[in-house]
Amino acid sequence: MTKTQKFLKNIQAMSIAPPENITRVLELINNNKPITFFSWKMFGIKITQEGLIANPIFDTDEADKYITKEKKFIKTLLELGINFKYVKLIPDELPKVFFGVNLPKESTSFTVNVSRYFKQIYSQTKAIKLSDLLSNRPLALVYKKAFAKGQTESIDPKKFAKEKLSRSIYYSDQPLPDDEGTILAQKAFGLFAAETAIIFKYFTNPVLLAGARSIDTYKYEFSKYPKDRPILPILFVL
Repeated sequence: MTKTQKFLKNIQAMSIAPPENITRVLELINNNKPITFFSWKMFGIKITQEGLIANPIFDTDEADKYITKEKKFIKTLLELGINFKYVKLIPDELPKVFFGVNLPKESTSFTVNVSRYFKQIYSQTKAIKLSDLLSNRPLALVYKKAFAKGQTESIDPKKFAKEKLSRSIYYSDQPLPDDEGTILAQKAFGLFAAETAIIFKYFTNPVLLAGARSIDTYKYEFSKYPKDRPILPILFVL
């Protein structure tokens, strides 16, 4: 079997859902192009009477439950000699976008914890805060434009209602008022569009690694900036 055939066979064996745009991934591998495999990690935030608080602790016990599959995926990449980088991306700009609050200390602490854990799995893992990327003015401008575009797109009403419900109960013990839930959902879709735009702008040939909670890929494709970017490849191997 060729390298791409072996890769596809291994991916199919460990996937929990069909991959998104696997053709692009196989083309990159076949041509020995560099690939950035990335996944999301985010610290918890909560609205309290004292304001917005964050938990910067990375739950290693929870991570241990899923790490076997990730180790297997990395082993496949190494054994096949695939040209790749491995990234854990922390969307730490979210508290500022949603609630107007920066949490730099908590964000940095969480990123260090994530880096420490995953470097034990693969020593070349990079943990990157999205806020660090946004310190680059051209990237910040791309983010701003894509965010605005994402908020003005025609969004599937069922997708919007689902996002609104999720955001309304995720950050507080009691459901948020209806209007606040609507605003958060609007910001969330702007965030999805902006973050995806940054991913394509900054990383070389990005491929998302995801698990069962990310099978719905609508949020990555409802808005494209730029319009001619490819569909984000996603491998459901985590």
